[in-house]
Amino acid sequence: MQTVQQGARRPVAFFGVAVFLGAWLSYGLGFRTPNVMLLWLPTSIVLVGLLTRGPTVLLPAAIGVAAWAHMVGAAAPEVAALVGGTLIAPFVTWRVIGYLRGRKRATSHLVQTVQLLLSISLIQAPIAAALGSFMMCPQIGFDHSKLAIFLSYWVVEAASGVVLVRALMSWMPEDGSGFCPVAGINSGVRSISRADIGSILALFGAAGLCGAAILLDQVTYARLLLVPVFGVAMVSSLLTGRRMSSLVLLLSAMMVIGLRVNMEPFATERGFLTEIAQVELVMLIGSSLLHLLNALTEERLVQQRRLERQVRTNETSGLPNLRALRATLRRCARDPACAGLRLAEISIGDMASRADLVGRTSLVTFEREAGRRLVQIFGRSLKTLSHIGTGRFVAVLDPDLDEMKIQSLVRTKFEGHRFVMGERHVNVRCTVGVVDVSRRSARDPDAVLAALSIAQQVAGNRADRFHLLDKSGAELNAYREQLDWIERVRAMLREGRLKIMAQPIAPSSVSAYNGLHYEILSRLVAPDGTVLAPNRFLTAISQARLLEEFDRQVITTVLSRLAEDRSLYDATRVCAINVTGPTLCDPALPQFLDLNLRRYGIDPTRIAIEITESESMTNLDQALENVAKIRDSGVLIAVDDFGTGLATFDYIRRFTPQILKIDGSFVRSLDGSALDAEIVQSIVRIGAAIGARTVAECVETPEMAIRLCELGVDYVQGWAIARPMPLEALKGFCDRRRAEIASGDGLMVAGPCMPGTNESDLTDCALAAAS
Repeated sequence: MQTVQQGARRPVAFFGVAVFLGAWLSYGLGFRTPNVMLLWLPTSIVLVGLLTRGPTVLLPAAIGVAAWAHMVGAAAPEVAALVGGTLIAPFVTWRVIGYLRGRKRATSHLVQTVQLLLSISLIQAPIAAALGSFMMCPQIGFDHSKLAIFLSYWVVEAASGVVLVRALMSWMPEDGSGFCPVAGINSGVRSISRADIGSILALFGAAGLCGAAILLDQVTYARLLLVPVFGVAMVSSLLTGRRMSSLVLLLSAMMVIGLRVNMEPFATERGFLTEIAQVELVMLIGSSLLHLLNALTEERLVQQRRLERQVRTNETSGLPNLRALRATLRRCARDPACAGLRLAEISIGDMASRADLVGRTSLVTFEREAGRRLVQIFGRSLKTLSHIGTGRFVAVLDPDLDEMKIQSLVRTKFEGHRFVMGERHVNVRCTVGVVDVSRRSARDPDAVLAALSIAQQVAGNRADRFHLLDKSGAELNAYREQLDWIERVRAMLREGRLKIMAQPIAPSSVSAYNGLHYEILSRLVAPDGTVLAPNRFLTAISQARLLEEFDRQVITTVLSRLAEDRSLYDATRVCAINVTGPTLCDPALPQFLDLNLRRYGIDPTRIAIEITESESMTNLDQALENVAKIRDSGVLIAVDDFGTGLATFDYIRRFTPQILKIDGSFVRSLDGSALDAEIVQSIVRIGAAIGARTVAECVETPEMAIRLCELGVDYVQGWAIARPMPLEALKGFCDRRRAEIASGDGLMVAGPCMPGTNESDLTDCALAAAS
């Protein structure tokens, strides 16, 4: 039977002293020779010992009862009967309770309380009553008198057991250390309130009035004054806590029995015992109901504590979670003695890939081991360790723990430890972000966690993978401004504040003109009407992970505008739309593009999808598959910013584009660099080899356009042709330009850059193609 607590191996010799004192108390309340020595208190104490410590208490209990019996002058047969009666009844009850709990596997406090009350009333009480009355009163034959004595003692034993066992069990330590009255009393005394003290004083007052009546030989009044004792006991049990309720009932039982015995000399007459049995029967019924009510309350409290524990615990590691970490910070803010905290977030890298490699179960085992290791290495400097995500732990440390010490502990004792993950031994690499938290700053846990996130991000970009956040708060303010900007951009995108611009692309010779070519340049419009350039919002959209949504909005908006403006659509030869790397890796992109082309009735050959050559792609194979499907549908493929990066030639070999856009960095320095001129000419030859047309970006002067024409470039784009303009103005610009061509102006260029061009304008031109 699994009733032995983890403290059962400790010495239990003192348990015999407790049983000895219980026997004396029972003896002092009137159960003594020559009539009967009914040990109703010792049997209950032995049952508590069995429930908390197991059978190791039987020997000291037997010694305690035997010592008491010898001191009161009992003969050897009486000593044996008293020892047997004290041990047999609780032992049988203990075995029955263990059987019921093992078979039913009941975890409910209410069910366990019912089992305990029934076992005491129906098993321990009749056995103890039989042993007491039939063994200690042999002079009475088996008649109605002896049966009345037995039934009376049964009720007394049941009432005492129900009250005393529950009282002692509720006063046992909650740390599982078993039968330890001193520890139980210490913790119980700390929980006593003023209401509890008032209830006990009221109980003693009622009992004192009854005792005074007895001293004055007013037995009738004394019997009547037992009623207030009952009333105070029951009401106080309802108003006090679990421990105090059991204590009140215990004091009430002892007072009632003591007062009743002192009203008249104790006797074995049927009338006297029947009156005692009636008194105790009322106490038994009342206390049982109160214990059941307490069990219901306790059950709710246990469920509430379990839910709170689940809410504040990480289910993977069993450590406190993010909610518990916030609660720790709030406690520091409320505690005047809190001098501050130092928070260190230890983030273990590559957890997602390792989970895919070894499986989720092995990952859970690894994280538990990692949590135990961190608790071990920080030792006494650690106040608490929280597990806030996969591979992310936050150590709440003493504020005086040096940052170099933190870094040394993590690097040598954590990263240097060989963890087991599945069947593999792995070494880990961590980034560590540290923030100092004062009692004042702890009032805002979200701000503290935001600061910790900044420290972690900065640490990830450093060579030593460690960062202590600047105490001045400058980094935190910058990070908050960045988050605010991301939210504002997110709102603009959600509200559809998209402004579509277009920049014309002109052929390098008049004879090559075959329709309107232009590139779509997207802008966002702030609520105050300010038009935001791509370098203002693209980074925020990327950080918000909305690039795919942004690209899709651009595509649907452009196609719908072309469908609405049929004159612009008829004049359009190529409309180039940029897509970012995440969008290009989206498996649904070809279907989305084809669906919208059909929806708006757009010829696929008039649309070009521009791929930024330097854009990182998380899934190159998927991007290649998408490009192949898009090209097969008739949509043109253009590689933007060609000539930069390391994957230039591999890109054109894999994507086989129809358009190559020469990066503006080569075009701007064309006149002053023979090498750049050679690079441009090489790109032209590569385009001719794969059958792709070439477009030079950031063409700023007519002379530059003429030079590019001499180098064989097919198309030019830049402010020498036109500034970016609203899409609806593009048709009018095209008409004017055709008129200029018809008048013999030659190249489709507008002449030198417009007056007022400055460095920022040129930068904006360079960014236009990347938008």
